[in-house]
Amino acid sequence: MVTIKISPRNGLNAFVAFSLTAVLLVCGAANAQEIPISNTTFFMCQGFITDTGLSAGSYSPNEDVTMCVCPEDSAQFIRLEPSFVTLGAGDQLSIFDGCDLGGDALATWLGDNAAIELNQVAISSEPGGCLSVHFQSDEFDNGSFVLAANCN
Repeated sequence: MVTIKISPRNGLNAFVAFSLTAVLLVCGAANAQEIPISNTTFFMCQGFITDTGLSAGSYSPNEDVTMCVCPEDSAQFIRLEPSFVTLGAGDQLSIFDGCDLGGDALATWLGDNAAIELNQVAISSEPGGCLSVHFQSDEFDNGSFVLAANCN
């Protein structure tokens, strides 16, 4: 349990307390992280990989980002599946087996498709193995994506 003491100032303490309570109830109960895609390696077993605008915003034009996502426990497999994907024409989101783009392509979403299929799931090929998420946007459109991550 998190306790934060807020001192009254200009009558805002009730609003801040309500807002903080709402955030803790919504985010804290799920105990999941929302991680924006970045050029790094991240260890997780519960949470969400999002575009750089997070789940509430859009990504920017001209992005080229690769993130390696690994399970926290070396005996587990990491699994990524789309919760939400809307890509601008010419933009692409792909998941590869392993921590580089030379692994097998497990899932790809293209922004110029009429309907983006959300039934593609990517699972690492071995316990403790990682998945690479690669995202590229062109100079014109923007959109948003959220990938749910879990381990098994």
